[in-house]
Order: sequence, then structure tokens, then C-alpha cells
Amino acid sequence: MSVEKVEIRNYRCFTDDAPLVIPLDQSVIAFVGPNNAGKTAALKAFYELRPLWQLCTPPSIVSGLGKNAAVGNFLGVKDNSEVFCNARTGPLAIDWELSRPSKSDEVASSVKRIRVSIDQAQRTVTIRIILWSGEEIPQNASLSWDERHEAFSWTNDKGALVASAPSYATAAARYGSCKFIPATRSASEHAQGNLYDVPQGAALAAEWQTLKTGDLKRGNNIAEEVERILQRLFGFRSLQINVTTANAFSIKIDGMTYRLSEIGNGFSHMLYAAIDVVNRPSGLILIDEPETGLHPALQREMLTFLAEKAGGHLYFATHSIGLARSFSDLVIGIHRDHGRLEVRPIEKLANYAEWLGELSFSTWSEIGFEAIILVEGPTELRALPSLLRELKLDSRVVLMSLGGSDFINASSSVALAEFKRMNCPVFVLIDSERPSDNAPLSRDRAAFVESCKHMGYVVHVLQRRALDNYVTEEAVKKVCRNQDGRALGAFERMRDSDVGWPKAQVPQMIAAMTFSDLAATDLGEFLSRVVSSVKQKNIDEAGSL
Repeated sequence: MSVEKVEIRNYRCFTDDAPLVIPLDQSVIAFVGPNNAGKTAALKAFYELRPLWQLCTPPSIVSGLGKNAAVGNFLGVKDNSEVFCNARTGPLAIDWELSRPSKSDEVASSVKRIRVSIDQAQRTVTIRIILWSGEEIPQNASLSWDERHEAFSWTNDKGALVASAPSYATAAARYGSCKFIPATRSASEHAQGNLYDVPQGAALAAEWQTLKTGDLKRGNNIAEEVERILQRLFGFRSLQINVTTANAFSIKIDGMTYRLSEIGNGFSHMLYAAIDVVNRPSGLILIDEPETGLHPALQREMLTFLAEKAGGHLYFATHSIGLARSFSDLVIGIHRDHGRLEVRPIEKLANYAEWLGELSFSTWSEIGFEAIILVEGPTELRALPSLLRELKLDSRVVLMSLGGSDFINASSSVALAEFKRMNCPVFVLIDSERPSDNAPLSRDRAAFVESCKHMGYVVHVLQRRALDNYVTEEAVKKVCRNQDGRALGAFERMRDSDVGWPKAQVPQMIAAMTFSDLAATDLGEFLSRVVSSVKQKNIDEAGSL
């Protein structure tokens, strides 16, 4: 049992009927849509509503239940009424949904939903805790929180009662302290004051000067880390970031000194973000339009850096469906269909083709790689880059997630056709999901394979059940350090096994392997075919010059 999702209702464009739904089992989420659809609003919900998010933590719930206290000002708005949905179908609410416990005797003592809401007229906060039994913790309960057991407790005429809420405190704390990096970020001296939580322009330069030349060792280490990160990302041989007497940045690259304006907006954007996230760490980073001013390869590098600094938790809003598919665990499409807002995973949008048409052609064509590999889902998206790096394909081939089994069926042909816009070879790699060697593919997977072939894509179905089944015993021992752990059999399903490690560790285990561990398998042969295709493409292009 754990927190499954959080829903935000009646905030700006998100209504009761079309709330913003965030599944908590996905760490990297992309919001994609045309202009004015609601992408930025999805991110700002975490920044502007911070006072409400902070009331979601267990200590705040304990002190606030039944009090109907007033909330302070929302962040970044001149008028608190701006954040309320114009439809006004109910209070602005944050709903936390917890999964049903697996044991029937735990239902009565487990939390199903926690709602923290604010009424627009009264501006007072109401907290409700509903159990899986259907009962609700009374508003007048003398509530407490047991941090060790992750449970609320209170008493009534029947005695002491407990309601467990595993993982809730961690999730609530993460959202209450997240960081928002806007699309208009800049370290240029022309920018003034603070932008959201971060100083910019001269104020940012002054902060940097204090970090780099001040007496505190922590600040000096932060400055060194920022310079090291930017030097690596931009491929400089050496980098020094200094500040002039006029509180403007002076950048020394490979022995030559430049004003910040001479280098370009991409570096300025990265400098702003790097100083912010290294100096003010957060467990969740939100960034609007990470692609701004950056070459396609650097866009992914920037997102990788931000995700690492946030412990893997990153949400971003983008116009680029290609960037979203190549990096995120989940892509949420935001679309207005005849005035009605639709917010859901892109594979489930009712008018997917229409939504794609609203995005610019450049959202595909500017990705800048020589080939694309469509993979099953987030596991493959995280696991295969290490093998691509070993094969020297990481800067030439882009991985994109198909979004899981929901996309793999006969009705996905419209979405598949969009990858033709890439104007490069398209490879497709999916699991077989077969229970045995001679078992046929499911009807949906077989139809999907035929659709791919019809598009002219090179499609490969793994001979074993899934990517999990290619992990070696040696990789299990390296990552788990558990002598009892073992590798999966060729057709063994993870959830039915007793291997002693979770699916979430598959990317780490693949990273602990080398291509030689897979060269003799069908997966190794598939990757070799990709290598050959990219080499041949380069030969053909060179011959046409």
C-alpha cells in the first residue's frame, strides 16, 4: 500500500471533470501541448499553491484538522483569486489517493484519500481523511502522527484507532518544497530582482561571487561543482566563471574571456539553473521549456543533470514531443477538444492525431539524431543508454518510450506514422511477453508488429519475455550485493518470481553489464544492426556530397 496519485482540482484551467492527475509511481513526467493549453499551469500548480501543499504534511494535518484556518497568500500572483478555476465547480482541492491494502483485515485501518481544499469565498482550508472502510476521521478528533509506523492515530468512545498512510509523508514533503525553474530564466545582467525563488541578473552574479570567493567552504565547493558541470556539458577544456566590479558575469573559456552576452542564451539558461539547483537543492524540480536556447543533445544532458540533482524526480513542460518521449517515464498530453480540456497520457488522448497537428513540425525535426529506437517503456529508456554509450551511439541514436503496453496494439498506427517526420531510420524494440519459447505473440502485439512493418520500420520482438530476462547473474550480484539474488529465467515473469530484487533495479543491472554480455543474444544482434545502419547512413550521406 502506498500513495498512488495526487489530483489537483479547480486550479486555473484544471476542473473537477478534468483535474491534473500526477501518478506517483512515475519519477520523470513531461507535459506536452500547444501554446496556452495548460502546460505551464501544470508546473505552476506546485509553486503557486505551495502554502496549500505545505498544509498537506502530516504535522500540518494534525494541527489543522477541523480548524478551518485561513491560508496565506499564494506565490507569484497579485490576487489570490487568480489561481481558482473560472468554472467554479467546487473548492480548489488537492486529493491524495492511496492504494487499497492487499490484506482484507487492513482495510478498516488504512487511509484511502486525504483532501486538502480551500473555499474561494471564505478562503478557509478544510482537511478530510477518508478510510478504505468508507469512514472518515472526525473533524473534532484529537489526531496525532506516528512517524515510525507512518500512521495517523486518534481516540473515540471505542478506544484508540489507527489509520496507516505509507509513503504519504515523503510525498507530501517533496511537493511542499519543490523548485520551479521558469522558461524566462536568465543570468544576464539585464535581468533584475528575483524570478520566483531565484535571484537573477546582478543579484545572481553577487550570489555567485559570495559562493566562489567567500569564506565558507560549502560555497566554494558549490562554485567548483557548477563550473565542473558546465564545463562537462558544453565540452570546454577549461571554464572559469567570474564576476566584474559591475556585478556582471565574466566567462573564461579555454583561456579566452567573454561577456555572458557573447556566449549565447543556452549557456545563460544553464548557468542560471545550475547555480540554483546546486546551491538550493530540492527533492523535485519543475522546469518550463528546457529546450529553450539549447542544442537537442544538450537538452537531454540538461534534463539528466536536473534529474540527478533532484534524486530522480523531475517534471517538465515542453512543446517537443520528441524530447518528452526520449526522456520521461510518462508523457501527459494537454489538449482542448471543442473547448473541453483533456489531460491524460498521450496514448489515451481521444483525438491524438488532431493534438499532434497542433504541435509544430519542429517538435520532431529538431531532435538532431541519426536514428531513433522506440522502446517499450520507462525501464528500457533508463536501461539502454549505457549500452548505447559503449557502442558510441549515445549522441547519434535517440531512445523514445512507447509508453508501455497501452500503446502496443493495432490502433496505434496514427501515432506510429508521426515518427516518419524524423526523416531517419526508425527501429522498434518491444517485449514478447511470451510465457514460453513456442508461445505465440498476443493479438495486440502481433498487430502492432505488422503496423510497424507497414510503416517501413525495423521492428524486433525480444525472444525472451522482456528486457528483465536478459539481466545476468553477475549483474544481480554486483547491484544487489545479495548472494541469494538470482537472474530471471528466459520466460519468467518478474511479479511471479522470487528473484530477490525489484524491477526498478533493471536499469542499474543493465548498466553493470557490457555489450559482450549480450552480443550472442538476439538483443545484442538487434543493437549491432542499429550500429551498422547508422554507419551505412553516414557512408551514404558522405557519398552524396
